[in-house]
Amino acid sequence: MSRIIEYFKMELDWYFYDYGKNVNGDTESRISFLYEPPKPTLKERMRPYYRPLRRLLYTAFRYFKGCNDVKTAPIIFDGPHKKVLSYEYHSDQVRLKFAEKNIEVVFWGDLLKNGNRVAKQVREFQDSLANLPFNDRLQKGRYKVIDELIQLCQDEFREYSGLFTMVDAYFEQKLLIDVFKSLHIPTYVFLHGLPGIYLTENKRADYLLVWGEKIRDGFVHVGFDPQKVLVTGNTEYLSIPHSTTLRNSLDDILVLTTSTVHSQMHGWDWKSFRISDRSLLITYIYSVEKVLKSFGVKKARLRPHPMNNYYWLKRFIDNDFYELDYLGLNESLQKATLAIGPTSSTFLQALMMGVTYLIYEPGSEGYNLAGGQLVPPFDGSDPKLQVAFNEEDLINLIKIHYTNDVSILDDYIVPFTLDNVPL
Repeated sequence: MSRIIEYFKMELDWYFYDYGKNVNGDTESRISFLYEPPKPTLKERMRPYYRPLRRLLYTAFRYFKGCNDVKTAPIIFDGPHKKVLSYEYHSDQVRLKFAEKNIEVVFWGDLLKNGNRVAKQVREFQDSLANLPFNDRLQKGRYKVIDELIQLCQDEFREYSGLFTMVDAYFEQKLLIDVFKSLHIPTYVFLHGLPGIYLTENKRADYLLVWGEKIRDGFVHVGFDPQKVLVTGNTEYLSIPHSTTLRNSLDDILVLTTSTVHSQMHGWDWKSFRISDRSLLITYIYSVEKVLKSFGVKKARLRPHPMNNYYWLKRFIDNDFYELDYLGLNESLQKATLAIGPTSSTFLQALMMGVTYLIYEPGSEGYNLAGGQLVPPFDGSDPKLQVAFNEEDLINLIKIHYTNDVSILDDYIVPFTLDNVPL
């Protein structure tokens, strides 16, 4: 039983912590089939089609104007070469970096799409458990197939040279990591952002790959082996001159929120575990509105965390002040003249998109409103970043036209490289 719980810890935790209509597709509602979402307005029903329609019109415009997009040529390997399995899709730049080392990247998603027998069986088993009540999910008989899946994966991937995943918390990633380690093939977690908390969970794989030195320092500080945390950077890094002046005005303000999904906290030490209070998400949104109104701001765009249910939020927020931001993240940041939000990788993206991001983390005793412990640079410990811990701080930052120090980018993100990775 302990083995089952270990493989499915995150999925099992969802039954207890992933609940409430404030969460997009929360497990409790999905499993119980008791939740009927409010009927959206016509405008709300059409909103998911805005971006595809814009993209279609843009493509049509380029076609009729005779514009041809340059496509990356497929990577051809003439002779013997290594293969690695990746659980996430990589950009062309990443694939080319691997190709420079004579390594082909095989995507797990492509295996599924192309009907690979082994990948399909693993996914079908995972999907078969998705809607089971908690007690049914714990029946031992359901898990006899795991050993069969492990054997199938060992036969399928024994000629590979590495495994790359974004996290090591979910069943498929855990299974694949165990398979590759049993074959003595190195495994890597490609951390996908700037951590909001430095969890010790990411130790399942052999190596942890991070964006920058400061992130590496954070993991080493909580006990990671320095030899196992490697800086690989990120392909989205843009070389911005440190003299660049970021946009900073109240013309188009983007307000971001934190997540209140409890399952993200399940790995914390139980003695320091804190249940997130979803009402504080509303408090945060009204707090920012109050500050902005004191400067005469009439409107702002609201971008909820992807795990937050906007239709639940809109029942409580001032809909005359906030309008939903439905643009792509980079497009939204390029449009904004100021961003205000909590601890997030979006902070780095905002700087790369040339806009000031004011960190607003109200809370107490080093914790934010979601119950998370603040980490550098969002805890105020980094001299390159001022943080607003209350409304007065936020008012002051806006009043003095505080602009972020762009050089902080170099501490937390560097251009992508595989030179540090043993392959």
